[in-house]
Amino acid sequence: QALTYIEEVLDQFTRSIHYYDLLEAAGDLEGALGRYDKAAALYKKISRGPPPMVVRAERLQGNVLASEGRHIEAIAEFENVQSVDLEGVFIEQEKMMACLGQAESLISLSRFDESVSLIGSMLAEASPEGVPVTATNILFGKAYSLLGQSLLEMKKDQDALIAYLTVDLVYGDAPGTHAESLFRLFHLWNKGGYPRRAEEVRERLIKNYPQSTWAAELNPSIK
Repeated sequence: QALTYIEEVLDQFTRSIHYYDLLEAAGDLEGALGRYDKAAALYKKISRGPPPMVVRAERLQGNVLASEGRHIEAIAEFENVQSVDLEGVFIEQEKMMACLGQAESLISLSRFDESVSLIGSMLAEASPEGVPVTATNILFGKAYSLLGQSLLEMKKDQDALIAYLTVDLVYGDAPGTHAESLFRLFHLWNKGGYPRRAEEVRERLIKNYPQSTWAAELNPSIK
């Protein structure tokens, strides 16, 4: 129903300032339904816009390829975005999101050391000027979450613990990312021999994010 409404608006308001946002929303919905060819076609229309929109379209195409499991191709798209010779707040955010997309694809390919190196380079750079703090925090939270995921796969539990603690204590702006970090911390604290700390994060997860799948995993009342 939401997709039908967006399509109707797109047909009527092709010159709207929200046209590209609507194209992205429609593409996202198609992707969520597994219709990746339709999502790619909608994102391609975004590339007909001004240069910043071309950059966004390429990143979104990378997302589609990753969703299809075509991670090598997705990485190429994400690398193109990061190497674009344009400046501005919008472009910097796109580059950061492309970097995170590339890291996710590297993880899917079990190239964990490359993912750690890529994320480390991103985090070592100064925060782009002009990017809203909340937006930056959400991106950094995702970065530390992916870093933790990579480190877990590399059996570096202590480093993974630090990464997930950073999400919890500093970059917990995105509910989904924060909920996952609490879930991972629960298991890491237990594994490390700190059951009281594990129970504390379990309680916070269930209290703050009761509807999340992460909380459901640790909530005995809904087993």
